[in-house]
Amino acid sequence: MAQESQSNGAAASRRRVLTVLGAGVSLSTSVSVVSAESEEKLPNQREFRERLEKRYGKGPANATVGVTKRFYHRKEDGELSQAKYHEKVTETLEDHPAGHVVAEDVKQAEKEKGIEDNSTEEQDTQSAQTVQPTGVSLSSTNTKDIQNYSTTKNSTAAGANSLDIVFVDAAPGLVDLVNISSTILIYGTSTARIRFYNTFTPDQTGDHNFEITYDRKGKATAGDGVFSLYRKKPSGSLNKKEVESVSAFVDGSTTRDSTFSLQSGKEYTIGFEVQTSASSAGGGGFGDFYKNDRKVNPNGTPSVEWEFIG
Repeated sequence: MAQESQSNGAAASRRRVLTVLGAGVSLSTSVSVVSAESEEKLPNQREFRERLEKRYGKGPANATVGVTKRFYHRKEDGELSQAKYHEKVTETLEDHPAGHVVAEDVKQAEKEKGIEDNSTEEQDTQSAQTVQPTGVSLSSTNTKDIQNYSTTKNSTAAGANSLDIVFVDAAPGLVDLVNISSTILIYGTSTARIRFYNTFTPDQTGDHNFEITYDRKGKATAGDGVFSLYRKKPSGSLNKKEVESVSAFVDGSTTRDSTFSLQSGKEYTIGFEVQTSASSAGGGGFGDFYKNDRKVNPNGTPSVEWEFIG
């Protein structure tokens, strides 16, 4: 009996040793998997880090790369939507001692863009936006040149943009075409914009329809290429109405129009805006009218046909 008891005790001891060893192996494997996941790289990670370091310094760059890794692959696996991914990265960076400067920059850019996109001082009555075949004009022959222009570029985190203006050889200062793009690498915001404009003082009070023809070649993926007509008061308050939003590849000429309510004798600014933007597109987001011969051509001197419609 004693010998049998010793044998059972030895077997139990071996089982305990094997159990402990098994747990150790299991723990080791688990740590290895977690370590592998945490080391999984982002696409274009080196360039992503370099852009961040150049803009914010090494500490914020390291923080942003680390935080982005936590959520990027969950987004790619479909666990997080694009919007949720952006939100999670921003919220986590806000609470990070080094990364908060990046999050604050991104949030401020989004806030400013939101204010700009929604800045209207009154609700104008707008006729339905129409798309007409190229070369078809309004019945009115009134034309207003909008050859003045201004440009704006803004990017945060790993966002970038490009905006080049090509002038007419025979008339320096007159814009021939525009190359414009906004891109995002992994996380950030980017906006590039050009506005053509001129003053306009109507003789009659009521709705005025403005029509513009322009040529464009470009593409947007997880970003925007937006064309708008706008009316601005001397006070600076803006009423902007989108006439085309590009969500795929476009190439060719188009004619678009929009209606604004104006008061006689009051000086307004009437303009045409081209804007590209992108936000946290996860390595492939852009609004591109820049690369591969992509462009926006305002057809010589930019101008609008206008008509008083009452």
